[in-house]
Amino acid sequence: MSLTGRAAEAYVSRLDLAVIPTGPDCKPGSVKKFGALLEAAKEPKDRVFSVKDATKDVELIRAIWTRTPKANVSIVTGAVSGVFALDIDAKGKVNGFEALARLEAMFGPLPSTWRALTPSGGEHRYFVQPSRWVLRNKVGLRIYDRRGRVSELFDGLDIRTDGGACAAPPSEKTSGTYRWADHPLSTPVSEAPEWLLKLAIDPPPPPKVDRPPLRRGHADKLARYIDRAIDSECARVTGTKSGRNVQLFKSAANLGSLVGANVLPQDLAEAELWKAATDCGLVADDGAHSVRATIASGMRKGMQNPREVTA
Repeated sequence: MSLTGRAAEAYVSRLDLAVIPTGPDCKPGSVKKFGALLEAAKEPKDRVFSVKDATKDVELIRAIWTRTPKANVSIVTGAVSGVFALDIDAKGKVNGFEALARLEAMFGPLPSTWRALTPSGGEHRYFVQPSRWVLRNKVGLRIYDRRGRVSELFDGLDIRTDGGACAAPPSEKTSGTYRWADHPLSTPVSEAPEWLLKLAIDPPPPPKVDRPPLRRGHADKLARYIDRAIDSECARVTGTKSGRNVQLFKSAANLGSLVGANVLPQDLAEAELWKAATDCGLVADDGAHSVRATIASGMRKGMQNPREVTA
């Protein structure tokens, strides 16, 4: 097998990590360019791999890299592997190391742990996936105030946990090779400090808005207003041909502002948006996890900015 194939086997057999194959550009799913995979396993041609295909099956790994030796390898993060990753980006104007230095000055240094260097000059630092914290994939870490609003943003620091993956050494991109700075076989994986875990969960919910009691006529008027808002936002999602994910986020934020105003149940808003995303084909195209993440992200944004509603 190739170097990446042997590495994939070692990640599984020696570290109990789940892996997926990815293309030389390290984008999930790009293995399809290598043609038919796993004929013996009756896999279809141009098989596209995603985190849902995470495997710890050594025989399957050997078959994949025997038939597609140029494939890179990614470690699937989250409960399936027992680790999550802090992805420190260093591209252009984004400098995750500066952002991390600000956080460490505020809360204390991160412990030594598995550390992989990326071709762009960034790092992947791995930590034990906690059992009592529900982490979320994050793009940019944020500190929130008591009202659930962003008070400080740390660009270039991303979280990879359930539903995520990190390209792993010795995978290659046109710009270079991933390599270990602190190798898993010689460095223990550390528990993440509590401050990092807190940044990797959802923000606190915004405070509920106190509303005066509604009279019956006002309640009927408000109910009609909410119905029209739901119908309007869902119609925007189902009627969008290009940029459906962006529209879904905007519609979730708009309805989230009503949830934050305490006039619309969150589960109802999310259920209606999910139905709209299903009807327009977005769930089938992007996957359930991606759609749920978009709805949740838009909902949080809207809830942080409750709409003023007068009945």
